[in-house]
Amino acid sequence: MITTGLKSSPPTGKRSGKPFLSLLGAGALIAYLAWEVYFSTGLLGCFSALQFDSFGQSLPVLNLTAVLVLLGTAEFGRRRRRVYRATRAATQQVRTLALADDFASTLRDFRWFLITLALAVLLLVVGMTLAATPVRVVPPHWPAARLDATMMVGTPRNELASSLADDLLTTRQQRFFVPLIEPAAPRHIGYFIEVRPAPKWDGLTPPRADLSRPLMKVFAPRPGFVEPLYARSGYRVLPMNGVLTAEPWGLARPQMITAAYLLILALMSWAAQWFQAGHRQNLARRLEPNAA
Repeated sequence: MITTGLKSSPPTGKRSGKPFLSLLGAGALIAYLAWEVYFSTGLLGCFSALQFDSFGQSLPVLNLTAVLVLLGTAEFGRRRRRVYRATRAATQQVRTLALADDFASTLRDFRWFLITLALAVLLLVVGMTLAATPVRVVPPHWPAARLDATMMVGTPRNELASSLADDLLTTRQQRFFVPLIEPAAPRHIGYFIEVRPAPKWDGLTPPRADLSRPLMKVFAPRPGFVEPLYARSGYRVLPMNGVLTAEPWGLARPQMITAAYLLILALMSWAAQWFQAGHRQNLARRLEPNAA
């Protein structure tokens, strides 16, 4: 019988803090990545802005994949070095099996990391959507005496609308973001109104913001390319205040697509772990005669 030969530390009567610190670090990383995925900010936001400046489009799912590959490669290398140190005095057979076991363990941990990250993104989606507040956009000439806390003064600039296409396998949905310009700051954009084209949209004329419909203010992200796009035209996009939309749940569709993508990756990781377990068993059977 071949074992990995990894030695455990002798009991000291004290619990090690390393597992707790590892979990704490993983939790902090998941929270940070979930925040970046939802708000398209930080490293992912920088990638999106750079892609838009260079190629005229941004690929947020590809950016997230690149970040996950970098993190996974770094973690795999760290674990591989740990196994080599632990099996320094062991035979080649023992080291081979130890590496196979560690690879399976890495796949398992990566799967749970992806699942937890997907759930964190969905939790943000649910929380931000449920926290949406009703708002009504009124024109600049609206009497000040008739304003209340649910009203917002501004003019939708339909001619400055930016578009975003959400793709998932065979489905595609086009959305437009119309800047809401306040009269006191005509070159500043604080809010965008999400507009969805009609089912029989001709694909040419951008749809106009319909202020007769009830809107909800959602603390939600704008597309990552928004700031550099409007900066080219001399507009400054203010720090995110929210997006006005008639369909709060539909606004979060890209984030829900990303969560589904993470769950698909988790399923692929589970399949890889299953194949790795079979490979480890075959490896142990081949190495068994050499251990005698």
